[in-house]
Amino acid sequence: MYDYYINRSVREMPGFRPEPDKPQSYEAVKDCLLEAAENGPVFFKDMGYYVVPRIFEDKDFAMRLTSTFLIRDPVKSIPSYFKLDPELTSEEIGLEKQWRLFDWVHQVRGDIPLVLDADLVQRDTEGTMAAYWKALDLPFLDHAFQWSVADMPDDWKQVEAWHQKAKASTSIKPVEDNAKVREKFELAAAKEPKLHELLSYHRPFYEKLRTFALGA
Repeated sequence: MYDYYINRSVREMPGFRPEPDKPQSYEAVKDCLLEAAENGPVFFKDMGYYVVPRIFEDKDFAMRLTSTFLIRDPVKSIPSYFKLDPELTSEEIGLEKQWRLFDWVHQVRGDIPLVLDADLVQRDTEGTMAAYWKALDLPFLDHAFQWSVADMPDDWKQVEAWHQKAKASTSIKPVEDNAKVREKFELAAAKEPKLHELLSYHRPFYEKLRTFALGA
């Protein structure tokens, strides 16, 4: 995020309050991760478009990662994103770059990366997460499905405006009815017709990724 929005200044991200002590370039962020990895496993979550195509030139680093992909139906993610940032770009929807990164990781590593579909996580949270943890040889954590409002990660403070609903939650909510989801999309698209173009462009990438999702 720092490399994309601060170092390269691709565009300004609304609600982003950068912290001055954070590494800002791709190389500096990578060095920070590798330094942390000297003391044990490191988990980090980021958007594919931050590093694609840069990471394609960094195969050695990519080979050290266990990449997994969390996807969300664009009929849900697009209006959600638009509500917070009406100037969003097609790249920031993210699904095209997720697919390109997934396909590249598959080619260079030879295995198929894990994919989590947010709908399936909502529909069967414990079952889907149990399968995910098992695939990564991680223990099942029964306390991970409930949390306190006070448990917000410190790193969220710099993008707190993007996590208001999550910050107020205490568990993963059930999946929404498809008709309500479509209604919300059409209401958003009535204000901004380009949302239909974004959905048409990105849905094929979502569908490709979804065929590899755990439990699909």
